[in-house]
Amino acid sequence: MQQYFAKNKNLDLEDGDYHHIKNVMKMKRGDLIKVVYDKIIYTCKLNNVSNKSTFDIIKKEENQNEPVNICVAFSLIKEQKLNYLLQKTSELGVNKLIPIETKRSVVKIEGNKEKTKIDRWKKICKEASEQSFRSDIPEISSILTLQGLVDLDYDLKLVCSLNKNTKNIKKILKKWKKTQKKS
Repeated sequence: MQQYFAKNKNLDLEDGDYHHIKNVMKMKRGDLIKVVYDKIIYTCKLNNVSNKSTFDIIKKEENQNEPVNICVAFSLIKEQKLNYLLQKTSELGVNKLIPIETKRSVVKIEGNKEKTKIDRWKKICKEASEQSFRSDIPEISSILTLQGLVDLDYDLKLVCSLNKNTKNIKKILKKWKKTQKKS
């Protein structure tokens, strides 16, 4: 069953989603789809399939789980690898993505191209979230510097490194969980 994200409480879909239903998936009247709005999943039955398909709500599912909020910051990398990173982090349930521009970043994004890039990244995250049946889409922040990242307030910040003198992430998370239980 295909899943789509609605753009408003009337469960209206994006024009590209209607195109996908009609021309790509070649759905017919009576087929079922899932439509997500505000983290609520609606199972819907198609009434008609056109450029503005209509459907009836059959079932409403509210997400009962309060997931851990995970934010991933990443250095700007080449497009193909970045697309893969966005897809997989979305599928794994990451809540927020923060692109970081560093001195040694291979990719540099001019200020006027940033909005276009972020819109494209959001589309990739939306599609990956639909495919993995998430009830939300990861948020993507504007591009930050490393100092901008340091200034953000989070309960736990981890930096992944391949240096041999770094601490094991498993040990750090166990220690952090123990301190969380005490408070």
